[in-house]
Amino acid sequence: MKVEREKVKEIDLEIVRLLCERFFLVAMIGKKKRLHKKSIIDLDVKEQRKQLYERTLGSYGAAIYEEIHKQSVKIQDETD
Repeated sequence: MKVEREKVKEIDLEIVRLLCERFFLVAMIGKKKRLHKKSIIDLDVKEQRKQLYERTLGSYGAAIYEEIHKQSVKIQDETD
């Protein structure tokens, strides 16, 4: 069980690293959207990504993506 827990910890660290990278990029995208007076939410992109998560992970994936998207929108709203 210890080996599995260590592996889960490694995976969690990688997920956190990737989310940091994603949120940094989301902030940059938000700045560009504001500069060009574009809407923060692109429903077509949101639906495509949600379907990707859902096809891969089922309803768990859809729920995970919804939270990632929610936080991404928040970041874009707050980025100067």
